[in-house]
Amino acid sequence: MQDQYSLCLCGSGKKFKWCCQPIHEELEQFFGLREAQQFDAALAKVDSVIAQHPTLAEPLGQKAALLFENDRPEDAEKTLDEAFKINPDYAFGYFLRGNFRLYENEVAGALILFRKAAQLYHPDTPILAQVYLSIFERELEVNHPVAARAALELALKNTTEGADDLRKGLRELFDTANNQLPECARKRYEYRPLAANAPAARKAAWKILEQGLGRLADVVLAFQFLVQQDDKDAAAWYNLGLTHAWLGHNLLAIQAIESYLLLEPDVEKAAQAWTLVEVLRLGVEALDQSDYLNHSYLIPVKQPQPLADHLIQLSQNGQLIGIQVDQERGTLVGTLLEAPPVSLVESTEPKMLRPAAHVLFTGSMLRLWNFSRELLDQALKSLREKIGPWTGEPFFSRFPAKFVDVLSEAIAYPKPAISQEDVRQRTTAYIQKFYEEKWLHKPLKSLGGVPPTDAAGHPQLRKKVIGLVRFIEQCAGLTGTIAFDFGRLLTRLRLDDLPPTPAAEEPAAPVDVTALSAADLAQLPAESLDDAQLESAFQTAKKLDAHELAAGFAKALVERPAVPGRPDRYVWFNHLINMSASAKNFDSAMDWVNQGESDDCSHNEGRRRNDYELRRGQVHVKRGEVDQAFDVFQRLAQRSPGELKFQVSAAEAMLSANQGARANALAQAGLDEAKKQNHRDFEGVFKELLEAAKSRS
Repeated sequence: MQDQYSLCLCGSGKKFKWCCQPIHEELEQFFGLREAQQFDAALAKVDSVIAQHPTLAEPLGQKAALLFENDRPEDAEKTLDEAFKINPDYAFGYFLRGNFRLYENEVAGALILFRKAAQLYHPDTPILAQVYLSIFERELEVNHPVAARAALELALKNTTEGADDLRKGLRELFDTANNQLPECARKRYEYRPLAANAPAARKAAWKILEQGLGRLADVVLAFQFLVQQDDKDAAAWYNLGLTHAWLGHNLLAIQAIESYLLLEPDVEKAAQAWTLVEVLRLGVEALDQSDYLNHSYLIPVKQPQPLADHLIQLSQNGQLIGIQVDQERGTLVGTLLEAPPVSLVESTEPKMLRPAAHVLFTGSMLRLWNFSRELLDQALKSLREKIGPWTGEPFFSRFPAKFVDVLSEAIAYPKPAISQEDVRQRTTAYIQKFYEEKWLHKPLKSLGGVPPTDAAGHPQLRKKVIGLVRFIEQCAGLTGTIAFDFGRLLTRLRLDDLPPTPAAEEPAAPVDVTALSAADLAQLPAESLDDAQLESAFQTAKKLDAHELAAGFAKALVERPAVPGRPDRYVWFNHLINMSASAKNFDSAMDWVNQGESDDCSHNEGRRRNDYELRRGQVHVKRGEVDQAFDVFQRLAQRSPGELKFQVSAAEAMLSANQGARANALAQAGLDEAKKQNHRDFEGVFKELLEAAKSRS
């Protein structure tokens, strides 16, 4: 623990040494004993100082630091609790507790505590440099480069010792081109100026903010006040969003910049702002809003040799490429390509194969990850068929894509490759085909579930499209190998030479929601719609196949109180269940099942209970929990034997999981009930299911 937290504060070279001046001299002997690693003597000394100053938090904080450094984290926590009882605003205590959380790998919690410490310390306190350095490191870890740069600049502002090293680090990471961060993630963003014709009082308030007085959290409050005073002030909205971004509050920053975009008439400025938003959408908290995610499986390896042999075979077959072996660390990394398509006609023409999974093998663990969940699942299935007996159950997770991964969906490799030039030409042609033929028509979360072709014709969304294309282009530049001209996309969308968008009053909610396009629907603030309009927006989005957009309206609908006379809200919950399941986010799908069933019991007398239980069983199947699913389906059949449609769906779900015997049991029970009801149509359906079940038993 001592090596991990060797923090050099206020130029002292002591871990966590900073303390308040009134008792600094009394603690000098304690610091000396601690530095000499005389734990018992140091503990006795600090206890005596605590006894002499029972109303000061600082001695307790220093004792907590000592206990923590000597592997007594529980005692350190209790001691720090005592310090906070004396002083709830004990700045060093928050910094110290942030390091406690960091030791437990709770990065998000550590960041909150570090930010709290930075807010409480006086701006001239030397320890602020160390606090901001800790913030800088953690913000980089959660993919917040904008917040990380701001923290590093604040650390530089609050220190003189080591300033040259900090400046060098700032230049190397943010001020010069590198292969990790695109320009939009590295650049130094600045506030937008106040309009020249603003009232004098507003100019005075703005001047204080421009001079950088106050802490960032205080600046957020000031800009919030300014936009409350005048919600048509585009610059105030932008500056509020930028300040949130500097604080690592990416979701709040995105919301504020969305408001700015509605007001900004200059297309170029608006596009630059949306490029910033695309950077923010790669933060860990924006997983559900991002178009760029990596999906991962972590698989314990029981016997490493069979897996190593199989990976070597894949490499020899040309299916595992880019292998790098680190003998010292005992790791192997590479990229597993999808299996080539089966063809009845022999061809010498190279086939373009997409990455099925990136591979990291450490001997005891195998990690697979990829942008495409579908390709990743195929790769996992193929590997487990070969090496399943020597591995444990895989653990699935999601994490933000790195900037260099933004183009993953457009990457494929020619196999066999003829030459480097041939590879370059074919990969460029593949990228061009992907973006010009597929991406342009793909609904994107960044555009509110609208494809770029539709968004380009919308007066507000077109600003986002330009910023989005520039963001992708800058990410493409990180590889140094992609020769595709992304300006072609703007030309195809007729966005390469646009006049400024005229400023307009904030539009009222349209009267006829059903007549809107998907692009127009995406610009409707849900909070501006009444219940009837919101329901119409949901139905219209579904008719337009804008399912992501419909999910946003459905979420807004179920978050509102149930409307008298409209207690049945299954259609909205069901859409949210389907969207989560289609994205393979089965935990979220189950959450929606639980929320929907609870809502139905509260407002609809549980009339839809059977529908929700069917969905529960289906989600269990998707999660691979076939035992739980079968139990749900059996209870459903016993509770409602006359509802044959549920038994059909239950048997089909078991078949999809290759559970032939269980599908047979459900189908047979359904057939018996159908015969009792003399329902010939269902009899035929159940007989077909029985035949299918026998073939899978």
